[in-house]
Amino acid sequence: MTWPNFFIIGTSKAGTTSLYNYLNATKDVFLAPKGKIHYFFPEEFKKNDSKEQFLNIFKNTEGRKAIGEYSGYLDEPETAELIKSAIPNAKIIICLRDPVERAFSHYLGTLRNKDETLSFSKSFNKFMKPINKESEFFRRYIELGVYYEKIKKFLEVFGKDNVMIIIFEEFIVEPEKGFKEVINFLEVDSQVPDIVGKKYNAYAEPLGELGTNIVKNKFVNKTARKIFSKKARVNLLRLLTNKRSKKPELTKDQRRMLEEFYKKDAKDVERLLGKKLPWELIK
Repeated sequence: MTWPNFFIIGTSKAGTTSLYNYLNATKDVFLAPKGKIHYFFPEEFKKNDSKEQFLNIFKNTEGRKAIGEYSGYLDEPETAELIKSAIPNAKIIICLRDPVERAFSHYLGTLRNKDETLSFSKSFNKFMKPINKESEFFRRYIELGVYYEKIKKFLEVFGKDNVMIIIFEEFIVEPEKGFKEVINFLEVDSQVPDIVGKKYNAYAEPLGELGTNIVKNKFVNKTARKIFSKKARVNLLRLLTNKRSKKPELTKDQRRMLEEFYKKDAKDVERLLGKKLPWELIK
């Protein structure tokens, strides 16, 4: 039986998709397909994934130095111990981004997919209300930027030598240098792929009602998979989006309310990591 030996655990909208693609193109690295596994989530989120189903994904990885999984484990407090109990020496990669920018980027993604209809300010106000079914969804992209306790948990469970923290704002300035540090951490002796530095999951203009209906239609998706390659499907999706439009920006009031919300936690993270973070809210 082969278990993974490293995990990319988050956070969302902090370069995790790009990192996944870079590693997927690296010799001697195997990454499980995204969204296929839930084994180390708490029971209520596992979707009945069994140990056999989980290990079956990694059965043909003989000879690979780094065998990994990409999942949002950072935001589930139980997962650190669950991973540790199965794979004591697992390496953990955590990507972080200025929580203000991360929250707004996540909001724009939900807006694009028509999962969100409210303005950012209104959705933030819903988050600040007591938890209920109506406000639960809106809590998510605000809540994901609260990092301190989550990082602290993984550092305590795995130790600082087995946890790598990637700061998004630093990585995008020198992606090749940053990626070399990643493969060194994973103890992989491979060349840096040519795609390192390419942006994935970047901002795109909302699809509009027609485009959204096409993308979300199960029959269309099933048919497209039979007819088109993955690359062709991606190119077709790009035709439905206007990537040339200017990305919206936070208003001064929106930025201020987010900075007030995240400031203490960001300072705690800075202290925990023992390094100055390049985030505007704590400069």
